[in-house]
Amino acid sequence: MQIKTILEKNGQIISNTYNIVGNNITYLEDDTKVSIKITTQVEITRENKDYILNLLFINKKHTNANLVLKENNYKLNLELFTNDLLITEEKIIINYTLNDEVIKFTLIKEVL
Repeated sequence: MQIKTILEKNGQIISNTYNIVGNNITYLEDDTKVSIKITTQVEITRENKDYILNLLFINKKHTNANLVLKENNYKLNLELFTNDLLITEEKIIINYTLNDEVIKFTLIKEVL
């Protein structure tokens, strides 16, 4: 299966396409491993040599995002609000606010 990701942030759009295998979605974005677990909510983990960022998206809910810096194991809680969350067989759309920054993430699944 192939996925296309679209991230809209500060008026910029970043789009990438990845090949994936399995139910949970994992792909490399430059030097960052991205793991996505989808149920009625969406959990996204981004990890590279410097940090681990955990995001939990629940529609219309405040949750905490956790950032851990690997160098000194410093942990930082970030305020996360999921404005809209749409999960279908073909796509996931997440509109969220992270520390006052509004971001839209779209993931589109395509069968190869």
